[in-house]
Amino acid sequence: SKVYSEQRVTHPSYKTMAQVAQVVGVPQQMQMAGAAGGDIFNGASEVLVKQEWAAVELCGIEAKNRYRISMPGPGGVEGSPFLYITETSNCCERLCCGPQRSLTLHVHQGGSKEAPVVQTMDKPFSCPTCPCILRPKFQVHMPNSTPAPELLGEVHDPCRCCWMDQQIFGASKNLLFTTSGSPCQAGMCCPLCFDINFTVKKDH
Repeated sequence: SKVYSEQRVTHPSYKTMAQVAQVVGVPQQMQMAGAAGGDIFNGASEVLVKQEWAAVELCGIEAKNRYRISMPGPGGVEGSPFLYITETSNCCERLCCGPQRSLTLHVHQGGSKEAPVVQTMDKPFSCPTCPCILRPKFQVHMPNSTPAPELLGEVHDPCRCCWMDQQIFGASKNLLFTTSGSPCQAGMCCPLCFDINFTVKKDH
């Protein structure tokens, strides 16, 4: 699925917060997160995020998420990955809690999990039975900063009725971006065949 960093984001699953955190992150701080102080997206105006499929999910078991990020070629085909994202989470939470589980996503600056980690995203456990409390949230950190990992920003998922809506904040809690999208999309019912689209608005 394509990710348009300027206005529009399209992603292949219901995990909207994970995708927003991975692709949007906190653009003003991204330059600090790359190798030698560079932009981890290499100045790309468009990137493609590809989620790797795990056979165990055919049995209804939630697998650890893995994503490849590349610059799309002609016709939107996948290019050579320059970022790779892996997940660390508890096995029991994945089996029993699914997308509500707590997890950490590691952004590797390279095409595999062996590449160095330049960014991490931490999501605490969320509560699906009480939609107005314990809402999903990501904290984005630069792991190699000292004396402690530097907070780059947060992605919040406020309680909304029949709408997908996330808010992206900077390290100083200032609102940087908002996302919005309708849940009445074919991809919500059949994510293997259709995308889920939502727009990203700056300073809105």
